[in-house]
Amino acid sequence: MPYTGDFENAALTAMVKKEAPSGWQPSFVGLAKQAAAVTFTAATTVLTKAAHGYAEKDLVELKAATVGASELVVGRLYYVKVVSTEKIELFDVYALTGTAVTVEGATAVELTKIEEATGATYARVASAWAAAANRRSKSSAAYEVKADAGQVVDYVVYFTAGTAGTAGQVACLSKVTKETFASAGVFKVEEGVLDLRAAA
Repeated sequence: MPYTGDFENAALTAMVKKEAPSGWQPSFVGLAKQAAAVTFTAATTVLTKAAHGYAEKDLVELKAATVGASELVVGRLYYVKVVSTEKIELFDVYALTGTAVTVEGATAVELTKIEEATGATYARVASAWAAAANRRSKSSAAYEVKADAGQVVDYVVYFTAGTAGTAGQVACLSKVTKETFASAGVFKVEEGVLDLRAAA
């Protein structure tokens, strides 16, 4: 289960500052699909691919790469900063602050965009969690998330707010067996698990 840099920073701040991570509780569950993979070449902090199609602050997962001496981690979530129609940089946080991730030395860098579900009936569902034990916390109930006809589901996603459509509200996500809804239906999340041992 990869976590966003924002969520990890909030958790670490809570630990070292003894403060609750305001606004960063994974309080809602929703659905997402992965877009087609795009393969880039790398130099310094810049990834290059003609007509990459990404937009500012898109959430992407590093699906594959020969990481070499770069800072890239396969399976980790990053946010996109668009440099041009051919070039992007990756950041750990949604605000695109700090320094871009060093990609120098990496080859065959393959990214997939995480796209939240859409549609007339889709909505994030409020979720709650039990106290952590054995380095993990489990959701306190099963959840049913509505999906519209044609929706593809590759991930269950945990969000910090209830309004759909903002990648900056993603706390973490969990890969599931792909499901495509031929007609409107319900995706059942039997049990959510926040597992520190499974973080990318």
